[in-house]
Amino acid sequence: MKEKLKKLIEIYKDRAENEYSSDARQQAIFYAVISDLEALPLGTKIGVELITEERTRQIEEEGWTPSHDDNHDNGELAAAAGCYALWTWSQTDAIRLFPFDEEWLKASDEDIVRNLIKAGALIAAEIDRLNRLK
Repeated sequence: MKEKLKKLIEIYKDRAENEYSSDARQQAIFYAVISDLEALPLGTKIGVELITEERTRQIEEEGWTPSHDDNHDNGELAAAAGCYALWTWSQTDAIRLFPFDEEWLKASDEDIVRNLIKAGALIAAEIDRLNRLK
């Protein structure tokens, strides 16, 4: 993990210094992200790792494969992601807006990060589905 994090920080620093050297706003964003990454306790997985693990779990354990996702072509995956992200703020709205049967909404009252990981994995699934259409 420590090496992965160092590599990611190096990539962000390189992009900030080279690709965005003339864009102070973009540079500031990259440096803010770098600062956040450097402040993580040793051994902490970053969001993208947690989301990747969850997406893998969804495919391998739940059977939500890309071909399955392709059947949801009306924004359902993005809507479901939004519901997981919304859960802490308004469970009533999250339940009301959830595009699938309520039994499939497995949000947590105690683990906000877990809800956001699920939301991120669903967003990733929707992005991949849309990219397959290109």
